[in-house]
Order: sequence, then structure tokens, then C-alpha cells
Amino acid sequence: MPIDIPALLNSLKNSVVDLAKKNLSDHLNDAIQDGHAIINGLEGKIQEWTQLYEAGDIDEGNLKSLILGEKDLMKMELLKQEGLALIRIDKFRIDVCNLVLDAVTSVL
Repeated sequence: MPIDIPALLNSLKNSVVDLAKKNLSDHLNDAIQDGHAIINGLEGKIQEWTQLYEAGDIDEGNLKSLILGEKDLMKMELLKQEGLALIRIDKFRIDVCNLVLDAVTSVL
């Protein structure tokens, strides 16, 4: 049975909201918007990675490398504008990467 990519993406966006509430409550709206922008920007790649993982063409280690390879390209425009410390922004990026990894590996 094929994976429901729109449902996966919606789940990720909900997880981003929970993550923002937990770790960046002082910048909640900006964190949510930046997190959703990341998921939207990675939509095609998430679909591709999920299909490759489902087919057995890549393993979890390869998947993790692909996802973390995108970390530095993830823009956090609103959080940067708010003057949030780069270390907190980077932690949020890593946490979003881990959400993607967990979401993809858990649907199979």
C-alpha cells in the first residue's frame, strides 16, 4: 500500500507546532511559520526519500544523511529577524530533521 504523502506532510506540520511549543515558545509563531516553510520546501524531497526508503533503495543511515544534508539549506528567516541565537535556530533545524526522519521511518 503506497504511503499517503499528504498525510505524512500534515503530520510533520503538526509535529513542528508541538516542537515549537516545546522549545521555542518565546518565538512560537515565527518558529511555526519557519518550520512549516521547511516542510513545504522539502515536500518533493520527502516524497522521493520516502519512496526510496520504502523500496529498500536506501537504508535508515542513508536517509538520515540525506535529511541532515539539507539542514544548512533550511532557512529560518523569521527567527533570524527576531534575533534568536544561532545555536537555538540550529537546534530547531536539527529537531525538524529528526522529525522528518522519524516520520518517514515510522510509516513503513
